[in-house]
Amino acid sequence: MRPKPLLLSVFLMLTALPATQVSAEHQQLSEAARIAIAHLGVAPEQVRVTDEYTSAHNQVTHVYLRQVKDGLDVAGADATVNIQDRTVIFS
Repeated sequence: MRPKPLLLSVFLMLTALPATQVSAEHQQLSEAARIAIAHLGVAPEQVRVTDEYTSAHNQVTHVYLRQVKDGLDVAGADATVNIQDRTVIFS
């Protein structure tokens, strides 16, 4: 069975889009994310927060970041910063 031209066109358009074009300047950064970015010593527009959560059992906030270059994610350029009571405890 041949794919329908419209569906194929939509699929090709979606797969051709860059994975992410969101920089930190367009994100609403939490206090933990600002602490993590400052700890890494990079400008907010050079990273993107990919995830963040606080562990219920020890109140450690885990901030996951990815390097951004020209608005695009850099593959494999990830960092994790763990924060407790506004202090970086591990990165």
